[in-house]
Amino acid sequence: MASSIPTGTGFHLAGSGGGGGSTDALTVYASGVAGEAIAVGDVLRFDRSGGVNAGRLLKAQALSASAGVAADVVGVAKTAAAGAGSSVEYYLAGSVATALDVAPAATANGSRLYLSAATAGKATLTAPSGAGEAVVLVGFLVGGDGASTTPAAVLRPDIIALL
Repeated sequence: MASSIPTGTGFHLAGSGGGGGSTDALTVYASGVAGEAIAVGDVLRFDRSGGVNAGRLLKAQALSASAGVAADVVGVAKTAAAGAGSSVEYYLAGSVATALDVAPAATANGSRLYLSAATAGKATLTAPSGAGEAVVLVGFLVGGDGASTTPAAVLRPDIIALL
């Protein structure tokens, strides 16, 4: 049976497993405030523009290296947010539903997922290669089935390069 354990810092550990409370399927998530409409599975970043919206969650995108903050992935949306100012939960670690532009086939399982340069909040199987784009590893595909555009991925965000 799944459980969620508040840690007292705004972070939660959620585990599920058979019989003795195993944490084989451990996920870690946090709560925040959205800076725009967010869907479950969207890849997120913090708003670092300053002012009243600083720290709100926005969709990440592998855009211009000079504006590199758009590529600073912090997690994947666990819940949806209707718009700016709405509460949203987001995964920091674990195997989580992750939004892609197209449904990847099962034969792509194990492949790296990169932050999309074309669509904010999405991951892709193809690393960005355009001038001024960021190559950001989101994680590894594990739930591709050719039908779902939000398959499971093991979340491991890491900036690889700024082109």
